[in-house]
Amino acid sequence: MKALRISFILILANVAPCFAQQQGQALDGCTPQLRSETKFIIAPGVMQGLLLKKALPDAADMDPSKDFTIKVMVIIDETGAVRCAFGIEGASELYERSARTAQQWKFKPYILNGKPVAVKSAVYFHFSKGRVEGNFSTK
Repeated sequence: MKALRISFILILANVAPCFAQQQGQALDGCTPQLRSETKFIIAPGVMQGLLLKKALPDAADMDPSKDFTIKVMVIIDETGAVRCAFGIEGASELYERSARTAQQWKFKPYILNGKPVAVKSAVYFHFSKGRVEGNFSTK
């Protein structure tokens, strides 16, 4: 029984880091509770229409011959500020850089039944040939 318990602990120790990486790096204020509480997922075209300000990550230190696309989930609060951002797809070494940049984006509040509500959507950062683009689509 003790050997079984030790085996389970070893398996869990090896699986947990993989799960954490798949979930993306959480930044300050980006709690699992906040992620699950935000129920409205907004389409890219709608988010584009609400966008007021965006920033792009610095790519000066990157190899210009490599291309990356990073998908960042953003949770936008009732004021239109990005309250939470975390990388979920792409090169994990660019998650934090991309998420911190996405937190600088600003939106008009999303109105539902006459009241502003918190929403979530995805932002994509495309790193290519030493340049970066940020938008709401995979291309």
